[in-house]
Amino acid sequence: MSGVNGSEKLTELFDKYPDLKGFFINNGFKEVDDTNFLKTTGKFLKLSSFLKLKKRDEKDFIKAINDYLNKDQVEDITLKESLKEGDFSVEGLLPCPVRIPLLEGLNRVIEQSKNKGLTVSTKLEAASTGAKWLEERFRDVKSADDLPDLFISAGFDVFFSNKGIGGIIKESGEFIDISWDKYNKSFKDYQLKDPSKIYSLIGFVPAVFLVNLEILGDLPVPESWEDLLEGDYDQMVSLPVEDFDLFNALVLGIYKLYGEGGVAKLGRLLIKAMHPSQMVKSVQRTKAHVRPAVTIMPYFFSRMMQGSKKVKVVWPKDGSIVSPIFVVAKKKLVKELKEVADYFVSKEVGEILAHKGLFPSTHPEVENILPDYAPINWIGWDFVYGNDIQGLIDNLFTVFNQNAKEIS
Repeated sequence: MSGVNGSEKLTELFDKYPDLKGFFINNGFKEVDDTNFLKTTGKFLKLSSFLKLKKRDEKDFIKAINDYLNKDQVEDITLKESLKEGDFSVEGLLPCPVRIPLLEGLNRVIEQSKNKGLTVSTKLEAASTGAKWLEERFRDVKSADDLPDLFISAGFDVFFSNKGIGGIIKESGEFIDISWDKYNKSFKDYQLKDPSKIYSLIGFVPAVFLVNLEILGDLPVPESWEDLLEGDYDQMVSLPVEDFDLFNALVLGIYKLYGEGGVAKLGRLLIKAMHPSQMVKSVQRTKAHVRPAVTIMPYFFSRMMQGSKKVKVVWPKDGSIVSPIFVVAKKKLVKELKEVADYFVSKEVGEILAHKGLFPSTHPEVENILPDYAPINWIGWDFVYGNDIQGLIDNLFTVFNQNAKEIS
């Protein structure tokens, strides 16, 4: 096989390798599932140009494509390892922009650890599979024995509740914080260390505003959550409702700042629930049926709009509401196969998060790519341990939905 080199037109690439379409979708390229896109733009757009437009590392992603196609030799570790049981298990949801490089690093660490005679089974899904995979995977969990030896994910869903899986993690005594005592200088003003020494907080997914200046008209550009909630922006804001980890963080963060009334107001702001990639398209397409004036999205997607004169990216001056990227690890794994646990709290992983995904890392040695003034709104450990997080999310969803009138 000569392999993919980037010169291929998108349409001819998927005609030649039909299985690649699912690979692209799982890595955040939803547009390749659009038949009209492939029949028009896809006929002329080269893979290399497409990756540049998407601000993805061309060399790394083309290598990942060839690794995927050459399954017999270099298989995606998620597919390879999940087929068999191991002495230890690593599972989780990885954000699409960083999934491939994180998997490659984990594969290397596991290979290097084989001299210990221990095996590791993995199931690391793309975050786009989200709540459905979580629900199916952990439906029948009764004790810590049913949980993986290490889990990595973003968001508050399931694992921070006082009941069910969250309760098992908090009460079993089998899980331990493996992160550092000193955190990144970007977060020197925040208490990030879990006082119960269970969860390892390794990074964040920050929420920012993408303001369409053309649609906004004479209204002022919102510079903060306060501006957005107290201004006249009803049915002018798109929200990442389908991005379950960030949306959960949004409703929790707004609730902590403004109570249920703030969540109700957030619902009234909604014009359309969109995936972040759809949000970017709505800005780029002048004839789109629904064009929000303000889009709340992960900071990563804002890089796609760099250089555009009709939009402004706003990091809220009262703090970006953030979704945590966390690791929970069993003491047994840390004791017997420490190098695997250490990988997830390494500088290497921190730099992958910060540089490839614009997910700021809490690792003390990583240089995060952030605006000069980039405060965060982290709900804090007192809030996490003082509330039934899952029950609260369910209640706040009800409040939000009762007030939202989405435009179809």
